[in-house]
Amino acid sequence: MKQRVRVLQDLPEIKLVGRRMGPLVAGQEAEFEPWEVKLLERHKFVEPTQKLTTAELRKFMLAEERAPGLGPLPSNFYAIVAQRAASMQTSCQPDEVEEFRAAFEALAEIRTHKLLRAALSPANAENLLPEERFTVNRLASVLEDWGRWLDKLIEKEVEIGETA
Repeated sequence: MKQRVRVLQDLPEIKLVGRRMGPLVAGQEAEFEPWEVKLLERHKFVEPTQKLTTAELRKFMLAEERAPGLGPLPSNFYAIVAQRAASMQTSCQPDEVEEFRAAFEALAEIRTHKLLRAALSPANAENLLPEERFTVNRLASVLEDWGRWLDKLIEKEVEIGETA
């Protein structure tokens, strides 16, 4: 999923891993893959237009606590979190980074419980991000395997009990 950025300084046309980027003019907005944004941001060519703050994470967390199901998040939420965390590692104080991490972990914990419920009842799974859909599908598969194993266990016990 591409990420929208604002160009901070002129970027001439460059070829990066077989892909052409630019030319871009300072002030212009563009979209790049998350790995491209990370590279360009490291060299101070761009900055993400969506800068996720600790306060915004806390707002998402409070909304998630109140919502009966999974609350909506930006479609590229996890990419934005990863990008912001990487950016904070180099430019912020350790306590700011820790606050961001704690807010994200609290939100993730709330959503994880809801993802497990969604795996138990996939028909009710709404507002899933692609990463969460993958997780729910994997959990549902594991739970189905567990159920089949339990069924076989019970069938074996019934067979043993009938022969006695």
